[in-house]
Amino acid sequence: MIGWGGHARVLREILRYDGVEVTAFVSPKREREPTLASYKTDDDFISKKSPAQCVLVNGVGDLVDDKTRRTIFLKYKALGFSFLSVISSRAHISTTSVVKEGVQILNGAIVQVGCEI
Repeated sequence: MIGWGGHARVLREILRYDGVEVTAFVSPKREREPTLASYKTDDDFISKKSPAQCVLVNGVGDLVDDKTRRTIFLKYKALGFSFLSVISSRAHISTTSVVKEGVQILNGAIVQVGCEI
């Protein structure tokens, strides 16, 4: 999980509910989370993990006119990493919609006919 604020914790809850366990988080700040198997700073993570060893979740929240999420996505994609799409089992997604890599669809969301996200 990249980031460890409120948005990341929401994603972690969705993943846990669906049986996926987060094993580490990447954040410039050391947060309190004793249940995680490991903690990595951004530089440490990049130097120790290869794209073949893990799949990432972009847990950085999005603010108006803030490009941080996109910057993180592009940075790690350029290094060869893949991003997991987090799709809540409590969301409704039309069978005609297209969901791309790294998309996050939260509890109660409705993705209508023909949407591409």
